[in-house]
Amino acid sequence: MRKVQGAGPRPAELQDVAAVGPSQAAPRADPEASRDLGQEAALGMSAPRLEASQGAARVRVPNGVLAVRAGTQDLVPRKMIGTVALEGGRPTLIPLDGSGARPLVGAEGLADGAVVEVETKPGAPQVEVAGAGALAEPGTALAKLYGILAKHGIDPSFPPEVDEEVQQILQNPGLDDPQLEDLTHLPFITIDNEGSKDLDQAMYIERTAAGGYKVYYALADAAHYVRPGTALYAEAVKRGVTYYMPGMAVPMLPRALSEGLVSLNEGVDRRALTMVTELDARGQVLGTEVRRTRIRSQKKLTYEGVQTYFDRPEGHPLAGQAFTETLELLKAVGELRMRDAEERDVVRINRKEVRHGLDPEDPRRFVTYARGRNEVEKWNEQISLLCNAEGAKIMEAEGNAPHVTPIYRVHPEPMGKRLHDFRRRVEAAARSHGLDDPVWIWRSDQSLADYLAQLPEGGPHARLAAAIQRQAVMVNMASEFSVEAGRHHGVGAEPYARFSSPMRELVGIFTHKEALEKLGFVEPEGWPFEDPKANQAEVVEVANRTRKLQNQIEKEADLLVLDQHLQADLQSQFEARRVWRGTIMGLTSTKAYIQMDDPPLEVKLYLSDLAERFDTELELDETGAIARSVNPARLGDLTLGDEVALRLDRLDAGKQRYVFTPLIENGRPTPGKR
Repeated sequence: MRKVQGAGPRPAELQDVAAVGPSQAAPRADPEASRDLGQEAALGMSAPRLEASQGAARVRVPNGVLAVRAGTQDLVPRKMIGTVALEGGRPTLIPLDGSGARPLVGAEGLADGAVVEVETKPGAPQVEVAGAGALAEPGTALAKLYGILAKHGIDPSFPPEVDEEVQQILQNPGLDDPQLEDLTHLPFITIDNEGSKDLDQAMYIERTAAGGYKVYYALADAAHYVRPGTALYAEAVKRGVTYYMPGMAVPMLPRALSEGLVSLNEGVDRRALTMVTELDARGQVLGTEVRRTRIRSQKKLTYEGVQTYFDRPEGHPLAGQAFTETLELLKAVGELRMRDAEERDVVRINRKEVRHGLDPEDPRRFVTYARGRNEVEKWNEQISLLCNAEGAKIMEAEGNAPHVTPIYRVHPEPMGKRLHDFRRRVEAAARSHGLDDPVWIWRSDQSLADYLAQLPEGGPHARLAAAIQRQAVMVNMASEFSVEAGRHHGVGAEPYARFSSPMRELVGIFTHKEALEKLGFVEPEGWPFEDPKANQAEVVEVANRTRKLQNQIEKEADLLVLDQHLQADLQSQFEARRVWRGTIMGLTSTKAYIQMDDPPLEVKLYLSDLAERFDTELELDETGAIARSVNPARLGDLTLGDEVALRLDRLDAGKQRYVFTPLIENGRPTPGKR
């Protein structure tokens, strides 16, 4: 047991992403990513270079993802995923990892463009289809997602040396380690999304004799299994994160670990790094212990299921259980921590998350929906944030561990000019909508958090409120991983780190490893590095780069979803096409950003296209809230928060964009405004 006293309060960030498999629900977007909304992810491009590794060649492709190749012949059997090519009469596999095409055996009945898993034969150039049928048929939504992976050199399959190490780990799981404190008698639970299988966190909460709370937050002990110097660690460095796309995920760790031995699954013993944080009756931190433990989760719960317990507790199956008190105390602690965050002016953006998934009834298509977070998610998020903030303070605390090289998550405070511009923009938008009510005006003596909290969630001006919330997101600077401790403005913590996702982020494994060294659980030689500082810098670089890559992948997936919804529209005559309604969420000197109502897609309305269509220029006013029309008789102004009605005009293939035309309704010149 190790203890750090006085690790004080600070909350945290939104709920972490949950791993899903094909055809499962799409994961929740990372909150820090949502705060970076609108910031383009520029991927650094460089010439390919070779790196020697265990007799094979490692090729660093332009996007930075490592693809392991050994010519076109493998020395040991392995599985890989690729696309079937039937041109020329000889079946060929085009591997997702970017390595050379290979002759394909067993392709009978497969269509050109199908995605398949294959097995290689030692010393032979050909590969053979593994299993029955294709992973994805050509032209389907799933096949297009595999195409995105191929573009970025991401292969969901793992190399044989990793599979071999996993088998060795499964045979010696280390659950009898005498260093582990046995907490299997405590009724831990996990709460996650319905389809989540990689369970990073479990919790147990109890009251203290002083009227406060003791929160046990168990984190999957991935660092015990994923050791530097192993093929498993090298592969985690190569991937950096678990990559998410609509309805599918490419895990950072093999599923036998991330959904099996390491995952805190129900009813089985698991290793865990457990943070025990004591809070007073007001929810303020009194101290934090870190224990290396063995736990057993009693139940895998979902946010929706637990929410129904609080909505209708009478006769609910979650009532009267050994873990029911933990649920009740989760609510109590969550509300206290949320209140504390409000008092410290931590901004909470009130908007629905847009998610894409695969249609369970038709795998050829995507589905899109918007959902808000329920109260259980918000309470659960506070425990995760508390863990990350406390873990960072432990790493920063003075101690006899000069070899420790921590990694922090920092988020700069918005620049004063951004806040000033935001204040002017929302005031101009409100006055343009005829609203002088103080609820819409951000006063100079008012915090941004208080201003956003007072905006209405519904009613006749819900569109304007949603647009203002979106603009508040845009005020934020980008967050990043750093070797230097600093403030995380978005969650109100200093310092802050990422302890809560050890199976989905390389930085989580590294942070756990460093914490174990800091607290004296293991000696540094347990993880041999020639240059610890260089390794720390590498992990920071990988973490920041792969986060940008994840954002890029999401954008490309969003375009696939948009194509699906809009391509069919182009098959009809213009007047017969669907009328899309939405809200102007943002304006620049060249475009308006529109959030459609149903499905909740985002499209762009280019001012140059409008000028050509309506024979009038539109000029953005100095506040950025209104695009003013030079000829209002032809087309009215576009204002932040306006409702618009659009019809798809055409696809401009040259500029790779869809062109929409606003409708003039009931003779009114302002499109869709009522």
